[in-house]
Amino acid sequence: MRRVRPSIDARIAGFDQLVLRNPIHDTILLGITDDRPDESWDVVTKDGFLQILSGFDDSIPLDGGSDQQLHAAIWRKLVRAVSECPFTSEDAEMFCEFMHKPKNDNGA
Repeated sequence: MRRVRPSIDARIAGFDQLVLRNPIHDTILLGITDDRPDESWDVVTKDGFLQILSGFDDSIPLDGGSDQQLHAAIWRKLVRAVSECPFTSEDAEMFCEFMHKPKNDNGA
């Protein structure tokens, strides 16, 4: 994860530029762990936080040979986490547009 973190962080930094018209949650917290199966997806909503604990695809090697594949898998988890948030239509469209831009348009 440390190897791909800079490129993930660069893409996530673009979230700071988005202004919600109708905020519902203060924060989306996403934990990704390789000790659960990929399809594991537990959601808890509490005190303004949307918290998600997700498993990870154990077919993706974590030994350094698959950084692009690792980056893409993590980004897909982030897209899914954002899509789980019950945004208003306007805010959901803004996030969807941001999340589906090519990497270079999101700062990475």
